[in-house]
Amino acid sequence: LGEAVLSGDTEKWANKAIDLLNNSIANGKEDTESIRLIGYGYFILKNYKSAETYYRKSIALDSMNDLAWSDLGQLYEIKADYKNSDTYYDKALSIDHKNTLANLGKLRTLIRKNQNKLAEATGKKLLATDVFNESMAKANLLEVLGQIKYSQREFSEAKSYFEKSVAINPKSPHALVGLALSIIGDIPNHIIKTMADETAMPEKLALAALKLDPNYSYAYVVLAKVATLRSNVDDAKKYKDLIIKTSSKDPSLTLNEKIALRKQFSASSTSVVTNLKVISVKKVPLS
Repeated sequence: LGEAVLSGDTEKWANKAIDLLNNSIANGKEDTESIRLIGYGYFILKNYKSAETYYRKSIALDSMNDLAWSDLGQLYEIKADYKNSDTYYDKALSIDHKNTLANLGKLRTLIRKNQNKLAEATGKKLLATDVFNESMAKANLLEVLGQIKYSQREFSEAKSYFEKSVAINPKSPHALVGLALSIIGDIPNHIIKTMADETAMPEKLALAALKLDPNYSYAYVVLAKVATLRSNVDDAKKYKDLIIKTSSKDPSLTLNEKIALRKQFSASSTSVVTNLKVISVKKVPLS
């Protein structure tokens, strides 16, 4: 299933994994981990109702399966039911304090509560331990730290975190866009060559993110910012229109975030967003 996350063809690999797991169960007996992984497959396919059914079935078979609890927490976080997601993350961590998905979820909780300093301190502490030894989990932690530094407008440090995250996982559209926005944010802090040169890398990163996820609205935010900095009015309008169009299809956005983007980039708006979307919920491909 990790292959489904890292490959470009998530639907193919996730469906294949679900079929293999169902066949395995049919030839033996149900076990909590196989059931959980089927739920994970449905999660990748964004079939959240089926994912929850299998996660809860996994927990019913073994209430001490911390991975199933953290999976359930992530599912509720995506649904913006933060009270329940926090409860499930806490349950996972009470079983295994090294559960990476639950630790990342708790960091995002701190960010949502505007406790960025505590989130940063906690993230750095986790980075110094063996909790995030697995490379993809470490990439996600570095990404969250980059988001925190970006929200604090410390663009150089944000850039450093995102670069390290992208070096580990170059197929994360969130990290690619975070790096692009950090580079743009840092432009006033050094001697500028030409705006075309300064914005060439952010443009390249945003286009790479769109290859991975054509409906990732924040990649178009980068392109809108690039066009505005280049004084290209027509392109800026085109990308603003694409932000409005894709935001309704972007599964990484909550309803409130979709409304905010539509308001920010409506026809009457002349500004370009300055804040990186801090909360990004993704599955750590450990399964």
